[in-house]
Amino acid sequence: KLIPETPEYSLIREGVKSGNEQVIKDFYNILDSLQKSGAQKETKGTKKTAIEAHREAHNITVDQICEKIKKMTKGGVYLGFKKMDETLKLLLGDFMLIEAMSSHGKTTFMLNTMINLIKSEKNKGNNPMVFYYPYESSAPKIYLKLLNTIAQENIVEFNSSMPNDATEQEPSPLGDYSITDKDKFKTTKETLQTYITDKSLVIPQGRYSLEDIESCIESYSNDKEFDGRTKIFMFDYIQIIKTAKASDAKMNWLDKDKVAEDLARIAEDNECIVIAGSQLTDKFEIAQAKSIYNAVSLSFRIFNHSHAKIKNNADAKLAERYIHRYEGKMTLSIDITKSRNFDSQEWDKQFYLKDGNTIGEYRQGELENILKEDQETKALEKGDALREVSGNDAQAWIDQNK
Repeated sequence: KLIPETPEYSLIREGVKSGNEQVIKDFYNILDSLQKSGAQKETKGTKKTAIEAHREAHNITVDQICEKIKKMTKGGVYLGFKKMDETLKLLLGDFMLIEAMSSHGKTTFMLNTMINLIKSEKNKGNNPMVFYYPYESSAPKIYLKLLNTIAQENIVEFNSSMPNDATEQEPSPLGDYSITDKDKFKTTKETLQTYITDKSLVIPQGRYSLEDIESCIESYSNDKEFDGRTKIFMFDYIQIIKTAKASDAKMNWLDKDKVAEDLARIAEDNECIVIAGSQLTDKFEIAQAKSIYNAVSLSFRIFNHSHAKIKNNADAKLAERYIHRYEGKMTLSIDITKSRNFDSQEWDKQFYLKDGNTIGEYRQGELENILKEDQETKALEKGDALREVSGNDAQAWIDQNK
């Protein structure tokens, strides 16, 4: 049905019918070209040319500018974290970057933010639609993580030793993933289904190029069905975003300033919000050219004080920032490293990561108790280390660690 019924495609039609693998491969290549050419025809003329933009600038009024700013702020959304919502609000056209070292909570922070955006009372008037593009995971795995995120605890856990048949217990509907709380799983699943049905949450299956996604973004922006709904597009993460451009195939994965410019342009052109994760090195340094920040409206940097890589880090300054985890909580600091709309801020040790799926805010007095326990634990660890050395070595160790 997909092959045009014209003479030049007759051989391909016969080849596909007969199951010829090479012909089928050729067909998909041709189909891909046809779809791209069709997409170009559909979008042609929708974007303003530079000349048109200049002509419009001659005739714009201050009242029109005020109206545009009003629309940007009215369509803005809050991140759903109490400490942040006191001073921060994402506006239409913003491009936000979330930076962290590998496994330090970048994806978890993005998923928690996604759910917060949807359920926050402050955002109800804009009825947000959040689109999530996971480039280092699959849509089903992200949905599993979201079940735990929504429940604020691990109600779904991987258990490879679970039986696959009903010999002694009822098999899990999730295969090797066990359900720790059936009642909570049921209500959480219903909540997640509501988000999907309401189109508040969209996670496309597959890894698409930025060009294909941009076409989808334009489509949603121009669809009257979704008028009045704030659209947020999240990319995890910027260094591995796929592009269809031949030049980008040769681009070092760290040199993503051009991709950042494209994301910023997409946010502005489509009056939406774009959020992208970004990888930091093990030295807590940027993993790309600093020019990536030129396009960013707001940049967050997450530091996980309780990660094993911090405790044993070769950089003494990073190692000093290590804090033991308590009751499953890993202490996080979140800094605003760049902001066009707000003053730079630092939430030093104000957040925690629990069970790998939940980002929370410490209650008043809770952090003080954790830091006190941390100091006691470190003192005990130093005592243990001291007992392992003797003589001159012990004195040298004392001098180094006093």
